[in-house]
Amino acid sequence: MSPLSPAVLQKWVQGFDAQELLRIDWTPASLLEALQNKEVLYSLTSQGELAAAIIFHHVDINIDEILFLATSPALRGQGLMWDLLHDFAAKTGETQIWLECREDNAPAIQLYKKIGFKEAGRRLSYYKDGTTAILFNF
Repeated sequence: MSPLSPAVLQKWVQGFDAQELLRIDWTPASLLEALQNKEVLYSLTSQGELAAAIIFHHVDINIDEILFLATSPALRGQGLMWDLLHDFAAKTGETQIWLECREDNAPAIQLYKKIGFKEAGRRLSYYKDGTTAILFNF
């Protein structure tokens, strides 16, 4: 996939509420840094020139770790992440996919389970606010 332009990246990141990102231990600056890191890959769906939903991931030997995934706040509820994550999982072949999710993020947990991710463990008090992370794999 060709790199996204800095202007598209900046516009996508600006669509998020900083407090929402902090809940999952990200900041606008760390998102931009990850997107510009050559070791971090991404898959996305777009609407016109707008990045609608993105998955950042890092591939290691037979493991693809999802570092961050999100749909632009203005475009949520349209099934964009379902489509993107479903296609992403279908293309992995023998590679395992791992991701983590806040235990209080019921919509995301429901989505992951619907796609076929299985709960593999928990990281107690993982997030800065003390919330536990649920580990999923596919």
